[in-house]
Amino acid sequence: MNGGQYYWMARALRMIQPVEDILLDGEISKGKADSPKARVRFFRHPEGTVLFVADYGTERVDLKLSEKVATDCEVMDLDTEQRVASIGPTNGAFTVTLDEDRVRLLFIGTKDQWQKVRARRSH
Repeated sequence: MNGGQYYWMARALRMIQPVEDILLDGEISKGKADSPKARVRFFRHPEGTVLFVADYGTERVDLKLSEKVATDCEVMDLDTEQRVASIGPTNGAFTVTLDEDRVRLLFIGTKDQWQKVRARRSH
């Protein structure tokens, strides 16, 4: 492996490590997006939901997604730790943009659940 390969592997592991239990123990289901090339998978767990979104086209795409939640939740990017959207019981719709990064791993949960995920992240 060269340095560039280690970088991408480390970046992926940094995203996966704090939500590993959700990915391993969560209930997996396919999601729907408005692009035929999109791949959407939800990993639902009592500790929160992890959302895998990918589109293997070459153009920027804004995918319209939706998730049913019982309480107000944040949709957080596990790579950048930035908020993608806020959703709630009456409006679970949000948009995920894929541009140069063709894959995104997101966390959906309450603010308390997000803080627990961040606390598990190895620094």
